[in-house]
Amino acid sequence: MKTMGLRVQQKRKECKMTQAELGKELGVSRQTIGKLESGKIKYFERSHVAKLAHILNCQPDWLLGMEDSTATITYEAPGREHVKLTVDTKAPIIGESAKRAALFQAAVKVLPKNLDAAIEVLKSLSEE
Repeated sequence: MKTMGLRVQQKRKECKMTQAELGKELGVSRQTIGKLESGKIKYFERSHVAKLAHILNCQPDWLLGMEDSTATITYEAPGREHVKLTVDTKAPIIGESAKRAALFQAAVKVLPKNLDAAIEVLKSLSEE
């Protein structure tokens, strides 16, 4: 079972962030992120875990190792930066309104640097 530190490291790398960049967004030092990833820090305040999950585009319970129910979907837009969306694989998607709610939930988590590519994905889907 992966520790919280290893999960943070995995998601940070998937987001192509340095420890310093993640620390800055979270409001802690690069050294704190390093200690967290190496396992020297075992517990984080709840508010930090929630913010960390938001920054890393994942669920707080996944970071804490409570469940592994997320999947990352990558869209490779031609000439654009790749867009990665993390979705909860255990959430029931039944009916059109539930599908739209899941799409909205995923869209809210798109990092600002990926917004243009995400918009292009949605435009291409609406044209089909």
